[in-house]
Amino acid sequence: MARALFRKEDFNYIQKRILTPRKNELVLRSIFPINNETPTYAHTFEVENVQDTGSAQIVESGADSDNIPFVGESVGSQKGVLFKIRDAIRITEDDLEAADARRQSGKGSEYPVQEKRLDAARRFIAESENKLGIKGFVKAGKVIQPGLLNWPGVAKESVAGANTDARLFANKTPQAILKDIIDAKKQLEGTGKFKAAGILISDEDFLHLLNPYSESTTITIMQWLLTHQELVFPKGFIRSQDITPQNSGFMDGNTKVGGFCLFDDSADVAELMIARDLEVVQTPWDEYRGEMKIKCHEKVGGIYVYQPKGIVIRTGSSKAV
Repeated sequence: MARALFRKEDFNYIQKRILTPRKNELVLRSIFPINNETPTYAHTFEVENVQDTGSAQIVESGADSDNIPFVGESVGSQKGVLFKIRDAIRITEDDLEAADARRQSGKGSEYPVQEKRLDAARRFIAESENKLGIKGFVKAGKVIQPGLLNWPGVAKESVAGANTDARLFANKTPQAILKDIIDAKKQLEGTGKFKAAGILISDEDFLHLLNPYSESTTITIMQWLLTHQELVFPKGFIRSQDITPQNSGFMDGNTKVGGFCLFDDSADVAELMIARDLEVVQTPWDEYRGEMKIKCHEKVGGIYVYQPKGIVIRTGSSKAV
């Protein structure tokens, strides 16, 4: 019987395969802390914004006054929307028979026929989670939930350059590229309140950092930045396709452009809201149809930014061709 071919070990393998992400899949989780305090049954989440109020007073020694300012806080709250991210795979009798044949022949691993399908199911969910957190969710032209790149109040400016082509990393000297990155860091850290933890960057812009800093040295921009990583941004480079010209949503006139983003990764700057982490659910084997279905799902709220000034975005470093 086909069902006899499907063992408990097979489903354990499926779960392990789906629930074990590759290092570069969960981009957003490597940027900001996770907030998992929202119950799984909720449809929305609520966050509190607490701002200190008051000030300290300077008086001359010996002055006698009861007019001392009191320190307090201003508390507000705001709701966000939770989203389900889901996909599914189907296991058929033919799949099981092929897997059994491989086991009996001694070739392949526990469930080799399904590896590509399982990896795709996990990857599609990870990509959707990243897209929701980085770009937000728009329905019928209305922003239901903003993301990292379009959160209200986040500083967003073009890199230096007189026009679109002059701003491209491809047309800049290594010194000018490094200056763009350092200028963004200076803006983020200028108040002394925030510290750049890392840089979100596209593959295209990342590769431009492999150019030598000057003709008189073999040291690349990348090597210089990595040598000073603890000083510049300890988390280093986080590469993402969501900040490319095709996906970022950034425009320079009528031209789609990419960019990069520096961020403070403190929990009081932003958090990734997760009500239910990725789960795998299987249906019983259907004798009549000769198949079973496996659903992969999670419930997340994307990103929530508490302090927009802890994030700085630069646009125009690359453009769509």
